[in-house]
Amino acid sequence: MQFTSSVNDFQQNMFSLTMERSNFLNSLKRGNGGALSVSSQVQNSQLTVSHCKFTQNSAVSDEDEAGTFGGAIFIEASSLDLTIQHTPFTDNKATASGTAVYASSGVTVSVYNCSF
Repeated sequence: MQFTSSVNDFQQNMFSLTMERSNFLNSLKRGNGGALSVSSQVQNSQLTVSHCKFTQNSAVSDEDEAGTFGGAIFIEASSLDLTIQHTPFTDNKATASGTAVYASSGVTVSVYNCSF
């Protein structure tokens, strides 16, 4: 499966989601999370990204806005476990921080066999 547009703003209070063998290519979002964004309302949840590819995704801002975070993935949650495995991140861009992945302090991140 290949995504050429953003999968953004998955909003629910609790979830368990596994994304496998997906390509996120050339996604552009005004705001945080060029390819994937999870909102701050999420708690006690689990997200696994496995054998995916994130290539040339961008989180951009308007000229009058502050910088953006998470060129490929942006996660802001009060309690979430994020596991990323066997996933390359190539040429993703954010204007402030986290060109590949940005996670807030409530997120536990585990990364295995990835390239950045």
